[in-house]
Amino acid sequence: MDKENHKLEKAEDKQVKLDEQGNKSEDGIDKLQTKPWYKKTWVIILALVLFFPLGLLLTWLSDWKLSMKILATGIVIVLFSLLIYSSITAKPLITVNSPNNGQEIETESIDITGNVNPAWSKLQVNDMNVELKPDGTFSSNVKLQQGQNTIKLSAINSGKTTELTVGVKRLTAAEIAARKVAETPKQATPTPTEKELSYSVISENKRGTLNRVEVYTTETSDDRLIKLNDKLLDQYKPGLTILYIDYFNDKTVASDYFSKQNDPNISEAEKDQLYTHYIANLVYNTNSGLKELVRQGDNQKVLKTY
Repeated sequence: MDKENHKLEKAEDKQVKLDEQGNKSEDGIDKLQTKPWYKKTWVIILALVLFFPLGLLLTWLSDWKLSMKILATGIVIVLFSLLIYSSITAKPLITVNSPNNGQEIETESIDITGNVNPAWSKLQVNDMNVELKPDGTFSSNVKLQQGQNTIKLSAINSGKTTELTVGVKRLTAAEIAARKVAETPKQATPTPTEKELSYSVISENKRGTLNRVEVYTTETSDDRLIKLNDKLLDQYKPGLTILYIDYFNDKTVASDYFSKQNDPNISEAEKDQLYTHYIANLVYNTNSGLKELVRQGDNQKVLKTY
């Protein structure tokens, strides 16, 4: 009996221990589940990296040991201090907005503009101090000599110096005048209007397939006579009709030249005088079968073959 009671008590003690362990485990889970997000380690580390003021606040609200809190705070302060120091003591950067390097200037002076970073740097333009605006921008008027000019900029910050040069050319009066002439749009030379052909048709004599046209004209040059003949050929498109064109420089002669040439009562001397007004004609070459424009007179020649 005593032996059985002892076994029963031992079993009850074991159950109590199991119950206690189970409660502890459940308590531990509860603690993990109810732990605020801002006390979680990964949240604190992320805050320290992205926005350290918030990270430091979360560090001191966390369950970290005091030594870890002090260490994390010290690391952040050191890193932030180094960042600020490097920014304050950075070598200045000069940017020139105008003028462009190599630009040609017509005026006696020019405004040089740009900006310097960091904005608390000291700037000189051609050894003259120039004040920087709070945003680092600047503007300075520089006098120029005729010819090539070099504008020197120098910025200093914490003992570190940056230099930059901009070259411009001030043009002489002669160069400015030449530039204006070159820039003036050239007016196109108008093509002279070709003079109208001067002529009049005195008579047409159609006999069957033959059409003979007598023309008075003041045109005397070869090329003008050719243009006139081309025009009349376009005007008289007689199909199978044979076309002769006679050109005279006298209207009276043009009207009765051939009748007088065939009149036995007209002397040869008078006929020769009439011929001096016969300047050209379009005839058929019986050998080639082509039409020819022939200049008459002492220098008789074929002007064009059709």
